[in-house]
Amino acid sequence: MIELQQPNSKNPKVRSARNPSNPSHEFKDSNKNQKQINNNKDTKRKKNVRLEVQKMLGGRFIDRPVVFSRDSKYFFCYCSNTIKVTSVETGDILKTISITPEMGGHKNDITFIRIDSNNVNQLYSASLDGTIKLWNYNNMRLIKEYCVGLPILRMEMHDSYPDQFFIVTAEPHKVDSKTGSRNKQVKHALLSIKFDKQANIVQSSLICKSNSTCTSIEISENGDLLVVTFSHEIRVIDLKSINDTPTQNWPKYKHPNKISCAAINSHKGFIAIGDLSGKITYWYCLEKSQLEDPVTSESHWHAHKVNSLVFSSDGNYLISGGEEAVLCIWRVEDSFVIFIPRLGSEIMNISISPDQTIYAVGLLDNSIKLVSMINYSFKQALQGLKHESLANPLSTGLVLEPRNYDVVLNGHPGTIQFYNAYMDRHVMELEVSVTNRVSRIFEEEVVRHHVKHVCFSKNGKWMATVDARNDGVNTPELYLKFWHFDPNSQTYQQNCRVDFPHYEDILSLCFHNGTTDDDPTFITTGLDTKFKVWELNKIDDNDSIESVIWTCVFIGSYKKFIPRTAAVSKDGSVLAVSFNNTITLWDAFTYTLKRNLQCMPSSENVKHILFTNDEPFLVSATNNFLYVWNIHTCEVLYRHVLEVEMTALDPNSSDFVVAWNNRFLKECKLMIYNPKNHDPLQIHKVNHIVKSLTYLPRRSDDLESSQSEQKSNILYITDKNDMYILGEPSSIKPKVSTRKLEQKSHSYFSDIFGNNNKTLEQLSSKESDVDESDIEEEKQKESPISKKKKKNKKSFMKANQTSNNLSTPVLNSKPVSKTNKDESVDLNNDEKNEHTVEDVEDVEDKSQKITKVTNGTSTPITSVQVVTNNTFQQNEQYDKHKEDKNQNMVKKIRDDDEQKKPTLPKTNGNGKLNGKHNSKSNSINHKSKKREMDSSDDLTLNNTKKKMKKLLQS
Repeated sequence: MIELQQPNSKNPKVRSARNPSNPSHEFKDSNKNQKQINNNKDTKRKKNVRLEVQKMLGGRFIDRPVVFSRDSKYFFCYCSNTIKVTSVETGDILKTISITPEMGGHKNDITFIRIDSNNVNQLYSASLDGTIKLWNYNNMRLIKEYCVGLPILRMEMHDSYPDQFFIVTAEPHKVDSKTGSRNKQVKHALLSIKFDKQANIVQSSLICKSNSTCTSIEISENGDLLVVTFSHEIRVIDLKSINDTPTQNWPKYKHPNKISCAAINSHKGFIAIGDLSGKITYWYCLEKSQLEDPVTSESHWHAHKVNSLVFSSDGNYLISGGEEAVLCIWRVEDSFVIFIPRLGSEIMNISISPDQTIYAVGLLDNSIKLVSMINYSFKQALQGLKHESLANPLSTGLVLEPRNYDVVLNGHPGTIQFYNAYMDRHVMELEVSVTNRVSRIFEEEVVRHHVKHVCFSKNGKWMATVDARNDGVNTPELYLKFWHFDPNSQTYQQNCRVDFPHYEDILSLCFHNGTTDDDPTFITTGLDTKFKVWELNKIDDNDSIESVIWTCVFIGSYKKFIPRTAAVSKDGSVLAVSFNNTITLWDAFTYTLKRNLQCMPSSENVKHILFTNDEPFLVSATNNFLYVWNIHTCEVLYRHVLEVEMTALDPNSSDFVVAWNNRFLKECKLMIYNPKNHDPLQIHKVNHIVKSLTYLPRRSDDLESSQSEQKSNILYITDKNDMYILGEPSSIKPKVSTRKLEQKSHSYFSDIFGNNNKTLEQLSSKESDVDESDIEEEKQKESPISKKKKKNKKSFMKANQTSNNLSTPVLNSKPVSKTNKDESVDLNNDEKNEHTVEDVEDVEDKSQKITKVTNGTSTPITSVQVVTNNTFQQNEQYDKHKEDKNQNMVKKIRDDDEQKKPTLPKTNGNGKLNGKHNSKSNSINHKSKKREMDSSDDLTLNNTKKKMKKLLQS
């Protein structure tokens, strides 16, 4: 328990403020105190270790329509500067292409993806960094790169024009020399870029340009026409004559409403235009006779903007989608419509698989849903981070759920999302406020409930949320809800709702660390100048959830100041509540005021408070200052001049991180501190705007065995909804997926009768079965004694045959073949022979993988012939060696018999002497049996040798 002591003076000692980024400003501390700080275990850190991005996750998938592979088994989705390969069947992300610029990836957002028509395993990608890259998505290898030098906003290409790209780019903003301001008017231009391989020259030409934004670019199926649309303009360009006269005046048509999307129907000869009013207009302007005076027709169902249009492969159906969250399938003949409603969110884009069986629909909640074209049912879905910064600010921040360390944050308005940062996967969505997801009426936006705060108990058994709604017309709504985790449904169930817990908005919500999950306590602070303590009380002795209620047990205030935030020490003994620029310290059990800590200057309010782990230190931050307090002495250890926007505490150590954004440079600076050291341990700069951050504990398989304690990683989310895991580099290298995507070619014969591809493995197994059957016939002719001897040699013979059979695939490698030959000849050392067998078995696995290459060629037959010849040679060497060994053994036995001729004693006729068997006579009989066994064994080997020669001749 932390005990508060009386400070030495009325005014606490405050060190001079300093800027940690300025190395010239140093504290004048004694060397003794500095050595004590540096020798502390918690402040020891490797100087050369720097923070690195361990993983990138999250991101937005719905900025562009997905692209399917040619076999419709996979689809590729855009995610910032990366491409994610996803399985259609399972919805899992299999691979990520263009991970980092260091690995050849793009440096900015990707705006175009297209499968190469000449190779189904390759795809093109274009980016805002001005480069076009060709990838092999099986091994994620960069094959080719084209440097354009201009940001590529949109791009199209066609098989009829190899190495030629039609890109839409923006002209750079003009800067006024007098005022220095930039011209806000955006000018988009359509360029033709052609790369000449032989001359190594890039040919570029301007096709057209406009003062308005380009909304779409499409090329007809035969590659004759290109249609580009701007805000109110439609331009049709003849690609056949573009190389001759690239700057001629192409037909230009005015559309009455602002254009949002377009699609070309090459079979029917018209263009479909979608606009902000919800109308779909058909422009018949693709024929030469219709260029001057095109005919138009309209179809109108959508109440709001049409976001996407796409035609089926035969041109008979048009698929559209918009804000209504309804997928519309139009029959072009008579404008008959089929509706697929309740997709869950606004439709942003649509794409169709090459086999015309799946619709891939990108939704505003950052999800991609696959809809079957056969029965219009949902087949699969890929869900990303649902948080949308424009309509739903990230007021909850990044909160860790204690049970599984899932990241909890704002999802769809009125909901919170549980996201697994380790697996980069959506876990579940919890509706804090249950509402109907309907589109807006006319131009009025629907004001929905917004979740402001989320907090968990120590072990995650209880959760508290705060949600509110205020449309400015009706009565404001403010709710404090308590949730209990249900192990059966594996989700949180609402237990209690408190209407208007404060008279005004709630500013913070925290858990009391001195309580447990069985008797939890939560603390809220509000704009009504009050902070309240909420406890769980039981109505009766029943342990059911229905028999408990939540009550407010204490209401506190201080000089009618507004309580901004609150925190409880890790041991649960001290409660800190900040009122404007004052931090009040309360007894966490009796709720009595003990001390006041004044932060100077008085004009700045304390925004952040946190207690360090197992240390009597309190960290507080205002708009421009960072304070570290010693709770025992109520004094300031040090103060820094920092514009702190976010803070987070490492749960596994006493380290904490502070961050602030530089919105002009679009970067964020992170500083990691230890409360015992006034200098930052590490400083890291992020080239993004960070919205929130937290510490994420490492998994057990990520920890190094040499370090018993490991610092947690830093998890932060950017303004583009990209999440990054930042931490110290680990010696354990992450496992990279090297599996290839399946590209199977089907035929009617294989579908009916199946595949009948015999590999060399199967052929070799059949041959080995034949050899063993022949040997079994020889075994039946052998004597029982030779069978026993043969059994001991069986494993050795099999190893030699295996090594000989597997020496063929490595005949071209001289060192490997030489070592195999030496090992087969060396038979004197038993230990060496045992190791040789193990090595040969390893070579067997590798060689079988190598020989699975050809089908229908003469290579496997030739290799089998070489195998049998080598087998005969090594068996002959083994027989020769065995004959010499047996002859030496027989000679030795005869010499022993001549030297030691025993005198046979008198026996009683039963072979006994004094009631015991004669041991010497038994040994002689045993030696004679051994000679018989060796001789019979030699005959068996000779018969096996003859049998193998017959097999070779046949």
